[in-house]
Amino acid sequence: MSNQMGGEKQFSKDLSQSIFLFLIFSFLVLFFVLANTLGETAGKVPKLITGIGIALCIIQFSNQQIKRKIKLDSDNQEEDAPPIQAESQQGLEWYKMLFLCIAYVVCLMTVGFEISSFLFLLLVPRIMGYKNWKKTVIFSLVSTLVLYYSFTVLFKVKLPQGLILPSILRW
Repeated sequence: MSNQMGGEKQFSKDLSQSIFLFLIFSFLVLFFVLANTLGETAGKVPKLITGIGIALCIIQFSNQQIKRKIKLDSDNQEEDAPPIQAESQQGLEWYKMLFLCIAYVVCLMTVGFEISSFLFLLLVPRIMGYKNWKKTVIFSLVSTLVLYYSFTVLFKVKLPQGLILPSILRW
């Protein structure tokens, strides 16, 4: 009886992850199509990023299918296997990362590139389980500075300043 309830719960989890993955995939395909409307040089980076995202979605979907097949095979061999706790935590990290990416985009528009990128790069390793704050802060700071320098000096691209910081600096 409890094995059947666990199976229904697992099916629900697998279905929600598949739907979520499909939505992200659709979103990336839409952005890829929209990137084709940009000029040849302006569309290269968006096409590259969305192409990588599409490839990662395909890989993740394939991994889900392989895990599902392995799970079905192991269920046929062992009926009383204990549930794996790490998989549920991994699913939670997926949603945390989605929330963090959405928050990054919102922060990018409101507080600008420097602060939002630093915070994003600071929080991603924590969500993924890395616990050394000192190395994380150094990595976030150096990465943000390198990205800022690369885009502003080397590529001569204006980065988002946000809405809040420029209005505070005008006072």
